[in-house]
Amino acid sequence: MIAVQGPQAIDAFERVSGIRGAAQMKPFNALEHGEWMVARTGYTGEEGVEVMLPAADGIALWAKLAAAGVAPAGLAARDTLRL
Repeated sequence: MIAVQGPQAIDAFERVSGIRGAAQMKPFNALEHGEWMVARTGYTGEEGVEVMLPAADGIALWAKLAAAGVAPAGLAARDTLRL
C-alpha cells in the first residue's frame, strides 16, 4: 500500500498513474483499476489517497511519485503529527 497525502496528493497521483476519478471520489469510497484499488478512507488525511496494488507495481508507482516531487514520510512521523 502506498498512501499519498497532502494538498496536491490526488493531482500528483492521477498525473503519474494515469488513473482518473480519485478527485471525484467522496471520502470512505474506493475505485478499482485492474489489480489496483484506490481509496479515500481518511487514513492519509483529508487530502489524500491510499493505493493497494501488487508489489512490483508499487515499486514503479513510488519511483514515478518520487520523480514528480512527492516526498516520503514514515508512518511514525505521520502518527506523531496526529498527537
